[in-house]
Amino acid sequence: EVACLERAVWHLLRHHDALRLRFRHSPTGWQQESAELPESAPLTRIDLSTLAGAEHEDAFATAAAELHRSLDLQDGPLLRVALFERGEQRPAWLLIVIHHLVVDGVSWPILLQDLESLYEQVRQGVVEVVLPPKTTSFQSWATQLNRYAQSDTLRQELDYWSTQVRAASAPLPRDVAGSGDNTVASACTLRVALSGTETRQLLQDVPAAYRTQVNEALLAALGQVCTRWTGHHTLLVTVEGHGREEIIDGVDLSRTVGWFTSLFPLTMHLDPGASLDTALQAVKAQWRRLPRRGIGYGLLRYLSGDTDMARTLQALPHADVLFNYLGQYDHLLAPTSRFTPAAPLLLSCSPRNP
Repeated sequence: EVACLERAVWHLLRHHDALRLRFRHSPTGWQQESAELPESAPLTRIDLSTLAGAEHEDAFATAAAELHRSLDLQDGPLLRVALFERGEQRPAWLLIVIHHLVVDGVSWPILLQDLESLYEQVRQGVVEVVLPPKTTSFQSWATQLNRYAQSDTLRQELDYWSTQVRAASAPLPRDVAGSGDNTVASACTLRVALSGTETRQLLQDVPAAYRTQVNEALLAALGQVCTRWTGHHTLLVTVEGHGREEIIDGVDLSRTVGWFTSLFPLTMHLDPGASLDTALQAVKAQWRRLPRRGIGYGLLRYLSGDTDMARTLQALPHADVLFNYLGQYDHLLAPTSRFTPAAPLLLSCSPRNP
């Protein structure tokens, strides 16, 4: 069974080019290149069967941290798979660790479905394993995106971005003037959870009642809170999108693995005293005026090849707030899948920074 899993992981690396990417720093900046397919898969087998039940999670956490640290941007691998064997009476744990530079949230269902399919085929002795046809490769997408970034069509967006970002609000207030080092060491995390009923209302009732998207509702709530806090009628946020926008004819990314994230500014104009209903309608209208769902901003700033244009966008105000709606992951694994979620779900992306 372990040999079948190792072979399945190897086929996964062969099929999805992005998993073999490497990153090297040169005098001109970071360079991305594709590495050769390794002779064997980066699979680690860890025996926890001799440990007591309470010790499994501690041993798992230690091993997982080591696997994260073993990812190497320059020499690889950027994917590690570990099988934790816990004895005959306990199901094994499977940990998949992938660097965020080569995988995004949309990629996970693709990878898990393919891994399961490959495992079953190898286990049944299939010589020539088969996966659904490849869509546009990560390399082809990058090449076409670079060409599109220098088109006259995209250049027409410059006035939009310049105008709407210049109308941005003042910086967010600080509790103590001049406080805050703005470093990772000084950061803190606040987690808030909704109940099952509240989650259902947000994901199902609100979109149906207002004909809106979940991210528009969340942005409206964020905008209301911040404008009431600041007293301003505008709020500038940086929005993180999935980056898989359909902007180039013939490009299909539905089964392409990689990191396609986009970042772009959004200025929300809201009345601090408005009702949530009014705020939602306003944000909905402003969101839908975004050209090409915002992907053009990054293309103009980083890939256009126009130095003056890049400087214009770089000089615009910067947001104090980053908004990222990851979507719904409760159906990441199919009900009939051989894999079942552990507690916590043992899927991991390493930090984005090298």
